[in-house]
Formats: sequence, C-alpha cells, structure tokens
Amino acid sequence: MDVTYKIIGADGTEYGPANLEEIRSWVLQGRVARGTQVWRTDLSRWGPASGYEELRPDLERVAAALGQTAFSDAEAVGFWPRVGAYLIDVMVWQGIFLAIWGPGPQTLPTTPSGLPDLEAFFRQMGPMLGYRMLIQMLYTVLLTGWLGATLGKLAVGARIVNIDGSRLGFGKAFLRWLATNVSSLTFGIGFLMVAFRRDKRALHDLLAQTRVIRRTSSANE
Repeated sequence: MDVTYKIIGADGTEYGPANLEEIRSWVLQGRVARGTQVWRTDLSRWGPASGYEELRPDLERVAAALGQTAFSDAEAVGFWPRVGAYLIDVMVWQGIFLAIWGPGPQTLPTTPSGLPDLEAFFRQMGPMLGYRMLIQMLYTVLLTGWLGATLGKLAVGARIVNIDGSRLGFGKAFLRWLATNVSSLTFGIGFLMVAFRRDKRALHDLLAQTRVIRRTSSANE
C-alpha cells in the first residue's frame, strides 16, 4: 500500500491525499511550513511537517531562502543549565507563595492526648498545596506563553519553542506544564532524560512537542 499524506492548510481546511512528490512540491510552493500539521497514512497521526525526515530537506531549503535558521541549527540547552533555571524558578514562585500565603503552620497539630493530629494536618496542608500548585502553574504558563521562557530560563539564556522552532503561545504553554507533571511522576527520570538524549529533550518536551534552545538561536516566529 502506497504511503499518502494529508495536511491542514493555513485556512484550516484539510487537503489531500497526496503522494510524497506532491507534498514536497507543496513545501516548495509555501503551502506547507515547518509547523503545518501533516497526516501520514502509515503512522495514522497528525504531526508538524518538521517532524517528518523526508520533508525536512525541502523545509530547510525554503527556510534558508527566506533567511531563517534551520530547526536543526538551533542549539539545545543541556541538563545543568536547565537545573539552574529550575532552581531559580522554585525560589521565585516559592517567594510569591510565601508573600501571599504566609509561612503556614509552624508546629504539627496534636490531639488532646498529645499525639499528632494527622487529620487536622492534612486539612491545613490541602489548601496550601493547592494554592502553591496554582501559583506555579500561573507563573510558568503566563511567562512561557508571553515571553517563551520563565525567569529562570531567561537567566540562563534559554527559551522554549515548538518542535518547528515557532513560539508556543498560552495554550501550548499550559499543555507543556501538564506534561511537566507527568515527568515528575517518573521520580525524576523524565527530567534526567535531558542528560542522555542527543536532542536534550525531557519527557515533557517529547509529550508537548517542544524544545529548549539558546535565546541567541533564531526561531520561526
């Protein structure tokens, strides 16, 4: 069975099916850009055109003709700078939380018999953890959607972009924040992937189809 493709055009309309030669001609005509959503029949899923190896040479030819930096030229940010950015972000959102919430309970509640009152403890901790997560989410999503980076990433000279090098926007920033929680559930393995993957992408980058690159690198904005 021959492999065919479909695309979602700039007008939101689905076009296709088309064979490889036809879709490559669409790339050269400007109908297919790096971020254009493409369906390949053997994969049965939509993905950005830049994610298909057979289309990337033509996409990079068009990018070069337009004076854009190819996606593959963007320098990925490694593990330790991202750790430093995370620590800065933790200090910032923790500071915001303390300014709003206060220091919280200083001692563990006890029952009349002097034993730890775990029920009262969890009643106190539940709202506190909820507000802390809300502040973290708003901090991360708003800054990433607006600036393409949190304060920590700005400090280390990094930004977050889509897999094709384009800006995230608020919706994609929220999706990436959700994916970051998935990385947390892996006991840190999702984050540690940055140290071992060639493209320096964490699990949440893979799930959200994003990359963390140097701010000096050009992007298709």
